[in-house]
Amino acid sequence: MKTDMFAIRMIVVAAVAGALCAQGIAAALPLHLEEAITNAAAVTEAMAYTNAAGASLNYRFRAPAQVETGKRYPLVLFLHGAGSRGSDNTRHLVHGWPIISYMIEKKMECYFIAPQCPVKQRWWGFENGKLTAEPSVQMTLVLELLDKTIKELPVDTSRMYVTGLSMGGSGTWDIILRRPDFFAAAMPICGRGDPALANRIRTLPIWVFHGDSDNVVPPSCSRQMVAALWQCDGNVRYREYPGVKHNSWEATYADPTVLDWLFSHVKK
Repeated sequence: MKTDMFAIRMIVVAAVAGALCAQGIAAALPLHLEEAITNAAAVTEAMAYTNAAGASLNYRFRAPAQVETGKRYPLVLFLHGAGSRGSDNTRHLVHGWPIISYMIEKKMECYFIAPQCPVKQRWWGFENGKLTAEPSVQMTLVLELLDKTIKELPVDTSRMYVTGLSMGGSGTWDIILRRPDFFAAAMPICGRGDPALANRIRTLPIWVFHGDSDNVVPPSCSRQMVAALWQCDGNVRYREYPGVKHNSWEATYADPTVLDWLFSHVKK
């Protein structure tokens, strides 16, 4: 049985790698990132959500290995960055693999949702530094997908988590500002938010990360959000990496104590 499962896994990995090569993706990525994509694709399912209006959202999904009757399970939402936008429903797993790997290593039974934002679209809805009245088209679909998942599957709504990087870091700020009582904890990485609305999320456990040499999303974006939360006695902590540019997610997701912190929270 072990041999059969190994063979199946290798077939899946080879198929994913072949698909990526055909799109010119794998060749553009370092080997360790290509392996992260294939590893994550092998243990997640490619799915699509379509709403009543016909709008759709591709996402990768991982469920608990065995769902027990009467038991509810945590859920984590991962929002990728702008560089992973597309329609292949695969590339965006590149930085989600450390989270999946952590869950596997910890034998953590959890729902994992990683939507993929189409090219030229975005998760967040900010204009001139202010949160827009309505979410972006893609964030609207993410919210609908979450609501559908909670309704249809045994999700423990007291243990739902969100994290994202770059565009996904901004998406993390966006979703918690729109639904401040929805998640048990949040972890935005090198994103931007709306400091004027910090009071909305002051009771939510938030851990913010940024590189002090980030030349894509200035560290001032995180600093301003953190300062605004500190000013209203928010439940926030901040880690800024000296000399790190726009890749602060690498050190963040590589630190198991960070994910320990995220999954330790239970909403009261």
